[in-house]
Amino acid sequence: MQKLVAGLLVMAISTGLARADLAPPKKKGGADPGMVQPWWDEETAGWLGGLTGGSAGLLGAVYGITSGLGVARRFVLQSTLVLACVGVAVFLAGLIALAIGQPYHVYFLPLLVGGITAVVFGVNYPVIKRRNEQMELQQMSALDS
Repeated sequence: MQKLVAGLLVMAISTGLARADLAPPKKKGGADPGMVQPWWDEETAGWLGGLTGGSAGLLGAVYGITSGLGVARRFVLQSTLVLACVGVAVFLAGLIALAIGQPYHVYFLPLLVGGITAVVFGVNYPVIKRRNEQMELQQMSALDS
């Protein structure tokens, strides 16, 4: 059994090396003049996606708690509108990247982040505004009693 596993591993490794040798040679002298240079490479796209996703998760938690409790109402309402507009701008940047022929790892991140941000904050703006108005009415009615 061990010989079979070792043989399969050797075969898999040697097949991978053979495929790597068959790859077309890279051009020397730079990129093709008609080809668009990517804005960032795949590794940077991974870092940007991870940092953006983690930051958005933390921001969403703080945002949900503060808006639900009614803390910093004006700031939360104004930041909701600003972040919805930023989401639209980032989404448009993703569309531009797609239109000019950027690779997938470049246009996907702005489309995803911008689309989610624009939709989430755009949809929540009227909800938070209505909630703030209800809280103000409750405070005024409590003071009148």
